Amino acid sequence: CITSSEYAFRIEAGTAGRVEISIDNKEWQPCRHAEGCWWYDWSGYLPGNHVATARCQTQDDGHKPASGTVHFKVQF
Repeated sequence: CITSSEYAFRIEAGTAGRVEISIDNKEWQPCRHAEGCWWYDWSGYLPGNHVATARCQTQDDGHKPASGTVHFKVQF
């Protein structure tokens, strides 16, 4: 449960060359790499149930397999 008006997703993706996140099945957004993980700063969202999916480019052919889906709730 997220209880703040700003949130940072942390994604562990090993040696990925690029990581993206889709929240609520919307357009894929790039994540930033810092401190050995990938991050996406999220703000401006509404209370309620949400879903997030991450994908990473790990192969030279550009294939980006998606991770599992995470369901969560925002409440403030």
